Amino acid sequence: MRTIVAVAIGVPGAFQIQNKDDLKDTPNKKVRRYLHGLVGGLLRRSYRFGTGPANNEFVINFRLTDEAGLTQPATFKDSNGNNPSVIFCMSTRVAKAAGSHKLGVPIVGIVSDPSFENLNTDPYCGVSARRVQTAGDCFNNFRLAVPTLNRIFVLGNSNNSVSNRARDYVMSAAGTFLHPDVDVTSLANLNQALAQLPARTVTQPCVNGLLVLPLDMFLSRASDIIQVVQDGKHLPTFFPVPDFVRGNESSALGAYGVSQRRCGVLMAEQVHFIFTHFGQLPQGQDRWLLAPEYDFEFSTSAPAAAKHHITLGPDIPPPEE
Repeated sequence: MRTIVAVAIGVPGAFQIQNKDDLKDTPNKKVRRYLHGLVGGLLRRSYRFGTGPANNEFVINFRLTDEAGLTQPATFKDSNGNNPSVIFCMSTRVAKAAGSHKLGVPIVGIVSDPSFENLNTDPYCGVSARRVQTAGDCFNNFRLAVPTLNRIFVLGNSNNSVSNRARDYVMSAAGTFLHPDVDVTSLANLNQALAQLPARTVTQPCVNGLLVLPLDMFLSRASDIIQVVQDGKHLPTFFPVPDFVRGNESSALGAYGVSQRRCGVLMAEQVHFIFTHFGQLPQGQDRWLLAPEYDFEFSTSAPAAAKHHITLGPDIPPPEE
């Protein structure tokens, strides 16, 4: 049996994923779509859930943790306190924290720029979805989606290097376009910061919107951000991953990027390599798989736009129905 410890930022909790039903969300458990992609990619390679002795059987210990949990080696060990076969990290910060404990376990992470983060050596490998490098494209596509905007608030964390680099790309794309910061350095302050955004009535033109930078701490609270900003203030929200854009009124208004599910499928390739090479990591160009251009999605939600009386731009792909 192989044990995968999968770690993401969120409200602390530990969950066992031993079958496909365990991937379903519950009120206390929001499963990252990275894991849906990982499981799908492994099942297609003839792995199966199980706790027996076969090398093609696996279980996943899914952990949500806050910043304090990242400093604890136990966060990255299995439910019995042992080292797992692989540590599966769903953000740059989590991957770097896992490596800092020097557990001697392969780390498969989702990292925008592994070279910048000095993650081009063992025990790291993974997938680059280039979310930082395409933050400017995300900003531009938000303007295409809602052409009436003249001010886009940017939700970021000034204490985080990924956030600051993504913000630099946004600033380069924005030029003289107004883009004030919403700086949130702790999830405890998120709702308070969002409450300061200006509200709009649905009869008013849509001139303000919120762009979410590619941080796991924000993606873990995507539904809260949509509820507070979009449902509460009638301001469109735009995300760096399309997983939160759906064909219903509770959807985010739009997104641009590679889906978490697709990244998980690519990460399954790395996990499979480790499993079949006695714990060795892929080397050279194969250490970090680059998400291809055709995996980038520009998505909008027609039902969400209609609910909030937002007119979508004419130069966007067909919206989700």
